[in-house]
Amino acid sequence: MAVTSFEVSTYDVRLARQLETQADGHLVRFNASITCRGSEYTLQIYFLTDSSFVPNNAYYPNQKRGTMFLPQDQFSRYIDLLRNEAPLYCFLSSSYPNQIGIYSGSEQVGEAE
Repeated sequence: MAVTSFEVSTYDVRLARQLETQADGHLVRFNASITCRGSEYTLQIYFLTDSSFVPNNAYYPNQKRGTMFLPQDQFSRYIDLLRNEAPLYCFLSSSYPNQIGIYSGSEQVGEAE
């Protein structure tokens, strides 16, 4: 069982009409992706087109990276979190791949944004 968390220090966004990658032996189609980077680890989030094969999330401890696959309509929620919250962390788990994701640090109640 491999589990880790890391603080997101930078992120990259990729947008296009249609992009493709391979996962679980299938062609995966997406039109947006976000790469969250920490000092050692990376989480790649793919926002899939409606007709795409949906692979399982995965964590590759030896490569220090995780992958997450979401519907394209979730993109705005994730980019909003990255743009407006700090600190942010990624959780990676080989035992619980559906829990791979992003979470925020503690914030004050009623914080104005």
